[in-house]
Amino acid sequence: MKKRRSLAPEYREDYLLNTVEFVPERQAISLHSFCHSLLMPSFRDRRSTAMPYILVSLVLSGKELFTDPDGDQGVREAGYFSISDLNQLTPSRFKNNLHLERYFVLIRVNRFLRELLDSLFPNGLPKGQAPDPVRLKRCFEDIRRVLRRHGEPDDVLLGAMAFRLLNEAAEQFSARTGLPEPLSRALQYIDNQFCNPALTRMDTARAAGISAVSLGKLFRENLHRTVNHHILELRLEKGKRLLAQTGLSVSEIARQCGFSYPYYFCRVFREHFGCTALAFRQERRK
Repeated sequence: MKKRRSLAPEYREDYLLNTVEFVPERQAISLHSFCHSLLMPSFRDRRSTAMPYILVSLVLSGKELFTDPDGDQGVREAGYFSISDLNQLTPSRFKNNLHLERYFVLIRVNRFLRELLDSLFPNGLPKGQAPDPVRLKRCFEDIRRVLRRHGEPDDVLLGAMAFRLLNEAAEQFSARTGLPEPLSRALQYIDNQFCNPALTRMDTARAAGISAVSLGKLFRENLHRTVNHHILELRLEKGKRLLAQTGLSVSEIARQCGFSYPYYFCRVFREHFGCTALAFRQERRK
């Protein structure tokens, strides 16, 4: 194992490198490195050449507005998970990332990995809010733990840990396999936008490429809920996490979850969970 630290005014990254020689023909996952990264507000992606890696990333804290190569805008914040192919040069444009903290690993590309990714993610590499980011975080930290051991890195164990991470991602995002494609697009759009108080059903339908009426029908037939109910549940679940894990005020939590008015957040929280937001926080702290 080798350590490397990259420091610049716009970012700070600490790498743990796997020093075992890469053999592309080997039928196994080959992990290149683990990184704990902190991006400053001035960060811009300046990558100009493709790189032979798959990047698997989880946002730990902060918030980042971005525009992808297709021109679509989105938000990455705590719990946002993505797998990206760095062989394809598709840099995004970023702005207003307030000290965005993340874990990521680089996995060397070979034929075995390509076939594995196609098998795990038949509908494309996942990007969006993870249903259970804590489990994914543990997978990243297990990889870091293996790399930190003294002596020569255990390349086989690292490959197994990388597979566990990919498999966990497949399990969390596989609930959307088999859904109609417009519905999958709508769910991904909502994952990236539900904290925006201006989000509407019409916006979601436009992102999915269908009418608002058709979108409502897809939600009722496949998910047995309305679009607005789905958005509300995502906002409330994020509110629960922030109440339990931070000392932010209820007003600030309401704002970060996409509620225009704190009193409305408090009312629907009590209706859904049977207690006030402050009572929930006190109980969790006990």
